[in-house]
Amino acid sequence: MRRYQSGFTLVETIIGVSVLVVFMGAATLALMTTLKLNVMTNASLSNSSSTELTVAYFNDDVQDASTIRVTGTPNCQASPAQSDTLVVELVGSSFDAAAQPLSRMFVISYVTRTVTVNGAALVQMHRLTCNWVAPTPTSTQPAFPWAAEGDTELSTLDSSTDASLYVAPVVTCRPRAVVTPTSSLCADPAWALASIEITPVGGPADKYSVSGSRRTS
Repeated sequence: MRRYQSGFTLVETIIGVSVLVVFMGAATLALMTTLKLNVMTNASLSNSSSTELTVAYFNDDVQDASTIRVTGTPNCQASPAQSDTLVVELVGSSFDAAAQPLSRMFVISYVTRTVTVNGAALVQMHRLTCNWVAPTPTSTQPAFPWAAEGDTELSTLDSSTDASLYVAPVVTCRPRAVVTPTSSLCADPAWALASIEITPVGGPADKYSVSGSRRTS
């Protein structure tokens, strides 16, 4: 008696393997699309959070500033020292209720910093804060630079190794009577408005500006 063994024919095997390949290809494409969407969503959320954070800080910093600077080295520097590039620096003073009748002087430096993340060089924007309260009414202000008490990462701008991606922040200022703001007007003692144009990860499509108005009374 002849015994028959169950199994697949060559044609059935070829068809089965073909269907499996098509299915795996579709599944892989769907997974890659999902991962890409997650990355884009996370970047969008990060950019949104960075925008809100920068807006909140910059508006308050400009209000209380008496002078503004967009060139040179930061007078408020990270500790330990970093190779930071100054974007804009705001300096001012205020009455310190906790140390009457002494005053408080502050220096806030917005800088760009190149960092390495997962082997990639990225440019981040940081906010450095320095404060000095005079020990006595006749105390002399210490020489710059000061060591930063606070160092807040505001935004990741993009890869420092690809000039087509990275766009440096642009700072402009203007007195109230001037319509068109420029960087050179930041040196005008009568400056009243200041803004930073920031291009984060994602390129020009995600570009935004933050601005602040100097308190004059």
